[in-house]
Amino acid sequence: MSCASATRFLAALGIFDFPVYGLATYGTKGACCFIVDVDRDGTEFDIAEETGILRCADFFGMVNRSAADLLARFEQAKPSLLELLKSEEGRASLSWTSRMQLEEVWPGGVPPEVDGEDSE
Repeated sequence: MSCASATRFLAALGIFDFPVYGLATYGTKGACCFIVDVDRDGTEFDIAEETGILRCADFFGMVNRSAADLLARFEQAKPSLLELLKSEEGRASLSWTSRMQLEEVWPGGVPPEVDGEDSE
C-alpha cells in the first residue's frame, strides 16, 4: 500500500512514469519491488547468501541512481504545485486519505472487517 501511496503522491505532483521503490524484510530475507504507474516488478533475496547480498546491493543502486532524476522532476513540478496550494480547491485536489486508498482497493465497497468503522 505504501508504494501505491507514493505513486499516487507523485502523480498528484505531476510526476508520472517514475519508479517508486519498496522494500519489505523479515530477518535476513527481503523482497524489493518497484512500481512505475501500474507496472510492477520485484525480486526476493536473502542477505545470508552471497547472491542475496548482490541482489540487495543492486536494488539500492537502482534507488540511488533514481534520486537525482526525482529531484530534477520535482523541481520542474514545483511551480504548478505551489499554484495549486494557493486555493482551497487546489489543496483539496491533492488530498488522498486512507479511506480513499481503501476505496480504490475495494471499489465495490470496503468490507466491514477491513473498514474498522461501525457499519451501522
